[in-house]
Amino acid sequence: SSDVCSSDLCAFAHIACHGVYVPNDAEETGLVLVPHPPAYEVLSVAYIASRRFDRLRHLTLSSCWSADNFLIPGRWVVSFPQRFHLAGAETVLACLWEVDQAFVGPFFERYYRYLAKLAPNRALVRTQQDCIESKLTDKLTSADPIYWSGYQIFGGDGKVL
Repeated sequence: SSDVCSSDLCAFAHIACHGVYVPNDAEETGLVLVPHPPAYEVLSVAYIASRRFDRLRHLTLSSCWSADNFLIPGRWVVSFPQRFHLAGAETVLACLWEVDQAFVGPFFERYYRYLAKLAPNRALVRTQQDCIESKLTDKLTSADPIYWSGYQIFGGDGKVL
């Protein structure tokens, strides 16, 4: 349902899903939470803007282009991390482009291991350094920046765990 992670439900969330973008329509642009082809339920940018996530310490958006932004009429720049942060989320981790399905499992496993000890921005840097040095997994060479450089942290720089 669209009530994922309302202020009384969680302090930490990881949303792995597809996204949809409909130019100039914040009601239809969002994260696809419940796919029922050809219909689906979207956690829209407009919905996020209308809610509060004050207890949400950290949110990971594991979906393609979840850190991308767009202009709405009036020249307002809108993005999922910006909307979640303005709605109260302390930090948001999201990707600027398409994510590789074979890569995300080892990437987030390593990221969360670091996040247990470090602030999100430091945990991301350490994870990206491990990617550059191909230390994530024996099954995947992760040194190519296409895998890891699109991940961005938005928000505070304090520890969340």
